[in-house]
Amino acid sequence: MKYSVKKEKLELQVNRKYTIREMPASERPRERMEKVGAKNLSDTELIAILLRTGNHDLTALDMAKALLMKFNGLRGLHDASVQALSAVNGIGIAKASQIIVAFEIGKRLAITSKGANRVVFDNPETIASLMMEELKYMQQEILRVVSLDAKNALIGYEDISIGVVNAQYLIHAKCFCQQ
Repeated sequence: MKYSVKKEKLELQVNRKYTIREMPASERPRERMEKVGAKNLSDTELIAILLRTGNHDLTALDMAKALLMKFNGLRGLHDASVQALSAVNGIGIAKASQIIVAFEIGKRLAITSKGANRVVFDNPETIASLMMEELKYMQQEILRVVSLDAKNALIGYEDISIGVVNAQYLIHAKCFCQQ
């Protein structure tokens, strides 16, 4: 298979047109997931299952390959906007939204599961490890307030300020009082 980029559309050139139904059952993404589990699937297979269907030109697997190539893997796909995703051939607003929502659910689960175990935040490193999952990929600096109860368990958190790419705005103490 060959890939080429043209006018913000990533087109997949396939030598042989086929559908996923024509593939052996052992190679179909959903059937493989059922047999070997999601953790043993490739990124392409996971995205294909998320997309559910292809279109008249591309299978869901082809679309998943095209997305991962255009955005340089899961990291780039995670950072893509609905507009950028929907510029890919076969990906509309609905499929783009599904991808963005799946990443958001993953982020929330990572944060919630750490907080749900009633981790006691007795040092800054514990809070940093909780927030690092989400914040380490941000392109801008974020001032986040983490609220803890009297037993140092997580109540919640809120972003107070988002800086520009190379600077953070100064925050006045009154800003914290308003929250």
